[in-house]
Amino acid sequence: MSTPHWELARLDALAQAELVDRGELTARELVEAAIKRIDDLDSSLGSVAWRMDDVDRQLDGLPLGSSPLHGVPTLLKDAGVCYAGAPRWDGSRFVGGVVDGHDSELVTRMRRAGLVFVGKSTSSEFANSNETSWPGPTNNPWAPERSTGGSSAGAGAAVAARLVPIAHGSDAGGSIRWPAAWCAVFGLKPTRARVPLGPDRTEGCGGLVVAHVLTVSVRDSAAALDALSGPDLGSPYALPSNGHGSYLKNAARDPERLRIGLLTESPDGRPVDKACRDAVIATAELCEQLGHDVEEAAPDYDVETLVREFEGITWDANAAGLDALEEAFGRTATEADFDPITWWLIQRGRTRSASEHVNGVARLQRVARAAAAFFADFDLLLSPTNPTPPARHEELSPSPEEVETVWAERELGGGIFLLLANITGQPAMSVPLWWTPEGLPVGSHFMGRFGREDVLLALGGQLERARPWADRIPAITPA
Repeated sequence: MSTPHWELARLDALAQAELVDRGELTARELVEAAIKRIDDLDSSLGSVAWRMDDVDRQLDGLPLGSSPLHGVPTLLKDAGVCYAGAPRWDGSRFVGGVVDGHDSELVTRMRRAGLVFVGKSTSSEFANSNETSWPGPTNNPWAPERSTGGSSAGAGAAVAARLVPIAHGSDAGGSIRWPAAWCAVFGLKPTRARVPLGPDRTEGCGGLVVAHVLTVSVRDSAAALDALSGPDLGSPYALPSNGHGSYLKNAARDPERLRIGLLTESPDGRPVDKACRDAVIATAELCEQLGHDVEEAAPDYDVETLVREFEGITWDANAAGLDALEEAFGRTATEADFDPITWWLIQRGRTRSASEHVNGVARLQRVARAAAAFFADFDLLLSPTNPTPPARHEELSPSPEEVETVWAERELGGGIFLLLANITGQPAMSVPLWWTPEGLPVGSHFMGRFGREDVLLALGGQLERARPWADRIPAITPA
């Protein structure tokens, strides 16, 4: 029999906040229940890198008035975002828990929405890959011997196991959608510039990085986007207009009839697991049953150039990031400071010229223009989120001699359906509709038109109502 703090875990973020709004529970009781759940289960998951030590201060400072997310406990990803007074590792031993002196704008907005940070979630080193190593591996709640996907690994695991109903993530090449798919939660990557990255970054990885949350329900993601979106002072990208009203209201309505392109084969020709192909075909059939038009079609773009130049920008970002850290820390890094994948990426970046970087960005922009033409005729592109179900930890933890192969086959190859939305800046979502016969989650991926998160969220809500997933909880969770 579950205990009261686990009974609360069956509620999504909005339902938990409604208990506070009605006076049935206090925000403190919600937060303390989440902390108890972390105490009970996270030793088996490894999803929390740091417990926040200022929870009382946060609760005392909750904004007055009612907010759809008021008092809801959450986690902040330990990569790429600052929280005043808390240590940050960026998933790396080399960073070593540097204490930030200010809040990122995203943190300010999450706090303003009434969310309470109970900890920092684990991330792969520098958000590079699917496996975390500091402070240890993050285990998939559905199969602990398998990966959660990354780099928002801890967020995916914690939401799937119902430690918290909502957790911050970021996405440069699928890092929200990948763990959402492998952990059976909902993951939305917003349009570029929809959610702020400042003041610490003006952009990430040549404009590839976006931030948002992973959630139990579609409506939680929509409510968070209402709270987090808006102009970011000094951003190099113009915020796409939202003339379609509240995202939360859009998630509650059925969309108009949509024209959806269906892609079942990998863009680069690699094999797609039968379970992933079967799942996306079943999703297409469900969309048709809901009144939408689905036909086999896909964008026409240079896949080889996309993969090659995405890889180059990743190399460059790692090398430049380490150069900045070495200058800030006053010490030189060695191979022993890093995971094999990160060290390999850094070394590749240090061989590249400024010309290679600038021209690589230009080539990616040409790919984006070519691919975006598809969305003049189609509202959405549907594909598997990944070509395989969740991988075992050892498949994603290479020795130095294995790095190049694992990087190409498992990291780039595993994200082949995800990269395009980062290149074009368009919104995309992974929806947890299916499981393999062995009980492993399989995601369905939808990519939308630029600036049209409202359409994605409306369809996501419609799919959730047609085939609910929230009551299917991992066996590890005592809810």
